[in-house]
Amino acid sequence: MRFADNRVKVICELLDASTATLRWSEVYSFELEDIFEVQAKVAEQVAANIGFTTAESAPAMLAPTENSAAYIAYMKGKWNGIRWKPDIAEEYLREAIELDPDYARAYAELAQLYYFRVDYYSLPAHVGIPIYVDLVNRAYELAPDDPDVMAKAAMAFIQDNRHTESAAIKSRLVEGNYTEPDAYITLALIPAPTTEQISLLRRAIDLDPLNPWAHNTLAWHLLRAREYEEALVQVSRAEELELNPSIFYLKGEILRHLGRTSEAEDYYQRALGIMEQRRKASSFDVPSVLANISYLRAMLGHREEAMQLVRDLEALNAEQHVGPTQMVIAYAGLKDVENTLAWLEAWYNAYGAWFPVSFIEEHPRFDFLRGEPAFNNLMD
Repeated sequence: MRFADNRVKVICELLDASTATLRWSEVYSFELEDIFEVQAKVAEQVAANIGFTTAESAPAMLAPTENSAAYIAYMKGKWNGIRWKPDIAEEYLREAIELDPDYARAYAELAQLYYFRVDYYSLPAHVGIPIYVDLVNRAYELAPDDPDVMAKAAMAFIQDNRHTESAAIKSRLVEGNYTEPDAYITLALIPAPTTEQISLLRRAIDLDPLNPWAHNTLAWHLLRAREYEEALVQVSRAEELELNPSIFYLKGEILRHLGRTSEAEDYYQRALGIMEQRRKASSFDVPSVLANISYLRAMLGHREEAMQLVRDLEALNAEQHVGPTQMVIAYAGLKDVENTLAWLEAWYNAYGAWFPVSFIEEHPRFDFLRGEPAFNNLMD
């Protein structure tokens, strides 16, 4: 999409996914008075070109807001959140809420941003999680039947010890005929048996085969299940769809477990290069970036460099806050039993019901802790 003054140009292409052959393309240009009217017109014309009517192809889309400016601010917020720009993302999402105080998806997306601020950045759990839960509560009050809001509510209510409500919402989503893949990707973030999370992600991929994060998240869970060959297929599909350091990082992990060491190191190095560029470009150290750089350097055999980054993380934690999740990643890369266990316990104490016991218990990253009584006690 391209914007100019009060007009929008939409470039559409139809690809045969099995052959990557371009079957059809068209360019549309509209006055941008109503973004939803533009979406409806494009959907109708695209559907007509592939032999469906919009009524046949999908249920009517929920109109999340009638305010076009709020919708555009919401989409910009969502985009910047994905691109590791939480401050800019929050500005846009709060603008969307100011423009439409009843915009449920904007509250839900802002809530998710706070969850990731706790997990990846420097917001303490005791500060961020109550804000996260309050925002989700507001979103769910406004739109209890919106699948995106429902999935985020099911996730947040676990943290708020509302397990029965969470399970009921999850059942509604799984049993309903919803067509939004992101809802199932969100559900797969909720602590659950691996087979259940894998099933949700396969459903997301059935709905949107070109979603790189559905393939990437499925690959993570297949790695956890030690189904390395299929994990490699899924992460390779994600790589075809989007070049991203998280995907390179995961592919390196999978290749390492398959014994393909030199290929694994190549992918680790590619992820490391991008993450180091991000660190240089940022005006402050992002804990998740430091932790992952440390882990990657450890995997590449650069132990002293990895240890220095861990010291940087500890110093950063003394000044502000570093989430225990990131400290666990860094110390696990070094196979440091004592400190990994200490930070796992801190993670459990900070997250309570949200502590992902089954994920940690099954993930190959923690194999070096399997014989430790303290680890087994924590998993119990």
